[in-house]
Amino acid sequence: MPEWSDKFDTKLRFALGKGYRVPTLKDRHFVFDHSALGYMVLGNPKLQPETSTSISLGVEIAKQGKFRSEVSLFHNTVKDLISTDKNDAKSAATGLDIFNYVNVGRTKTQGVDISTSYTVSPTLSGNLSYSYLKAIDLETDKHLTSRPAHQVKLKLNYKLPQYKADISLFGNYQSKEYVNSSNTITSPAYSTFDLKLNKEIRKGTKLFLGIDNLTDTHRNAPSTGHDFRPTSGRFIYAGIRFDG
Repeated sequence: MPEWSDKFDTKLRFALGKGYRVPTLKDRHFVFDHSALGYMVLGNPKLQPETSTSISLGVEIAKQGKFRSEVSLFHNTVKDLISTDKNDAKSAATGLDIFNYVNVGRTKTQGVDISTSYTVSPTLSGNLSYSYLKAIDLETDKHLTSRPAHQVKLKLNYKLPQYKADISLFGNYQSKEYVNSSNTITSPAYSTFDLKLNKEIRKGTKLFLGIDNLTDTHRNAPSTGHDFRPTSGRFIYAGIRFDG
């Protein structure tokens, strides 16, 4: 009977590191004016650099041309994390949702990333990934802003050799995320799907057709800065690509 190693390749990964990040010009001086959608994002010239300690452990199992799966655990502690938060005073004064870049004193992020790809047959293959993130402000025990706990990504690809064509479906889901550091406002969970078709007309020439955001998932309009869902709804496109 063949051993496990004869069937699959297995890899273990471990990493430990320290990080240092200086605020960028965008972090310090950026003015992102989306007043038409109800919000603005402003830089903060008083930002301090952030420092971090990171550790991760992962395992990958693969069978060439057929299957690959990877699980990775991670844990990070960060001092003076550069993040965004709603400025209640400026928001009340302007009637808009005003967000500032800020330093968050002590934070912890930890979670797991899981990904799998599988070739079912010469014509059908797929990828699936899932991420879980727990991001906490250690000084307040609140969740960090703009960091959804759950994210799922899916890709299915189906080939039609007889028509020299292939069809791909892309899916994305993310759970709700917190808008402000006090965790009293959330942006809703959402999912999107994209559908793409490629067909070879002749060697070096392909016709492509696609529908982005198939389910027409988007933020309410007129919106406020509380809704982080996509700004654009369903989009249909087509074209011809020439490869040299």
